[in-house]
Parts: sequence; C-alpha cells; structure tokens
Amino acid sequence: MRSITLPKVIYIMGIDGSGKTTIAEYLQGYLNKRGLSTKYLWLRFNHYLTKPLLAYGRLSGLTYYKTIEGVRIGYHDFYKSRWVSWAFIILQYLDNVIARWLILWPNTWSKVVICDRFIYDTLVDLCIETGMPHLYRTRTGQAFSRLIPRETLVIHLDRDETRILADRPESAKDHLFRRRKELYNKIPSYFGIQTIDNNGLLQETVDKILALIDAPSPRDR
Repeated sequence: MRSITLPKVIYIMGIDGSGKTTIAEYLQGYLNKRGLSTKYLWLRFNHYLTKPLLAYGRLSGLTYYKTIEGVRIGYHDFYKSRWVSWAFIILQYLDNVIARWLILWPNTWSKVVICDRFIYDTLVDLCIETGMPHLYRTRTGQAFSRLIPRETLVIHLDRDETRILADRPESAKDHLFRRRKELYNKIPSYFGIQTIDNNGLLQETVDKILALIDAPSPRDR
C-alpha cells in the first residue's frame, strides 16, 4: 500500500450545491480508513466581531429575509452604505484571522484538516454584499488570501447550473445565484486555484482530488 503525501489543509470551495460537503465527508472517511487523523471544519460564516454590525443591519433594514414561493432567503444590502460596507469587510477580515489562528491552526498540529468553505467563499459573499465585484483583485482581497495557511491545497468544485438547481431548487429563487456562480468562476482563475469538474460520479471526483495530493485511488486498496 503506497504512503500518502498530504497537505496540512485540504480546502474545498464552491457555490451551494456544488457537492462540497458530500466530497469532504467522503474524503475524510477514506483518509480515516487509511489510518490518518482528520478534522472536518465548516468555516463559511465566521461571525465574531461582526455580530454587532449584523444586528445593526437588521435594525436599519440592510439585512433582511425574503420568502419566495415558500423559500426563505437572506440578503445583506450593505452596498447601500459605504461605511457599513467597509466596516463589514474589516470585521470579516478580523473574524477570519480569529478563525485562522484559533480554530484552523490548532487542528493542523496533529490532523489533516478538511475545510468546507473558508476565505475565498467569504470573498464571494463580500463582493456581492458590498457591491464591490472586483474586491478580490485589490490589496484587500490579497490580504484575505494570505490568511490561508501555506501548506494548503485549495480545490474549487465546479458543477453545471442545471445539476446544482436539480439538487438545490431553492437556489433558483435567489436573484443573486448567477452572480455568485460567475464569481465562483472568476476568483479561482484569478488566484490560480485548481478547478475540478463535479458533474460525474462521486468516485470520479474523489479520484481527481486524490491524484492532486499524490494519494492512491480507493480502487488501489
């Protein structure tokens, strides 16, 4: 049986419905069977210092929910206020610093961390919620990117819109869905992130990830 050379963090990014959680859980189970200690972390909404601003958003009407054909969708219209937008960006950066050093980093001491969403997913949200679609291209975007540990394999899972909506029909009610999908194509390209097509079988996608980390396929066991 070949040994596995793994990064300390395997970070899987992608739009809702792209299959991140399914792939992450399958990959974790496979690595555990190989005798490796792993930790699954979901790091999308790191709201610590941001909570008071989110509360202000609810009171001011910048944060609200819409129910469309029985589907409840939340929105942050921070782009309507420049100071709120920048306060949100700064606080989200600090919250991700906290997540980086107090949640993610300690687990890398003795485990392989499989991270479901993190920095680049946060950047997608910030680009939309602040009305700054090119934020990821700025020094601010670079500062966010530097929060990712050096020994991290970042993988972008891409999936056809029709397959996403088949699994997540509620996404069709979100008027920001296609804007998110577009950013999930642009940001990986800009940062040189490996994109893996997840339109086929589960095993095919996992095999592609294992090839990236120089691990054998489960078929080789």
